[in-house]
Amino acid sequence: MVQELGKSNNAAKSKKIRSRAYPALDLQTAILAAKKIFDDLGQGPHSRLSLARGLGYGSFCGAASGKIGALVHFGFLERFAGNYSVTSAALSLFDYPKNLRQNEIFATAARPALFAALAARFAGQNLPKNLPAVLVSDYGISPAGAPLAAKNFAATFEFAGMLKGGRLVLPDAGENAADDDSEEKSFEEKNRWPAAENNRGGGEEEGEIEVRLASGIRIIFPKKFAARLARGEFAEE
Repeated sequence: MVQELGKSNNAAKSKKIRSRAYPALDLQTAILAAKKIFDDLGQGPHSRLSLARGLGYGSFCGAASGKIGALVHFGFLERFAGNYSVTSAALSLFDYPKNLRQNEIFATAARPALFAALAARFAGQNLPKNLPAVLVSDYGISPAGAPLAAKNFAATFEFAGMLKGGRLVLPDAGENAADDDSEEKSFEEKNRWPAAENNRGGGEEEGEIEVRLASGIRIIFPKKFAARLARGEFAEE
């Protein structure tokens, strides 16, 4: 009996905490990685092994998987039939910050669902010094991954010119800014962890998110699925 209890305790200790997905790269690093793939391999499609080698790895490994996943988060790679292609969204950012409107870089910075939720929550405020703890308690990021997730979020918005002196300053939405506040708040709240509405796939409709593929195909899905997508429920990565 004592031996069996010992086994049970060891198994519990070794059980890995599953984290909500987040980009393993900040935006600037992701742009450079996408450009390296495009320059060395072309637009694609490419297998995961080819992408790993294009990123400088000898084989497909965990580090390569994390970088490829980050490029998918930012919309720089799209997957079709098991292969990946560099998107037109990535191509347009290779010469940033030249000839790029603020709204365009904001849309890219906020494309990962976690980053969109954080931007909606902290817009106009100083980022909390304990942001990693907030990510763990409110957004389902593992304690081990929270420091990197927080670092990449801050670096992404600083690169986009929207984090100044620790304060998150988003583009002015104009006359409709007041009307958008409730939608942004709802989006941020639905992306906190746990969110019952997201877990059961129900809840009130809160608008849509559009993903435009390089092929011209548009994929539109309800915002209520954003958190589930971020957790990787609909993807292998």
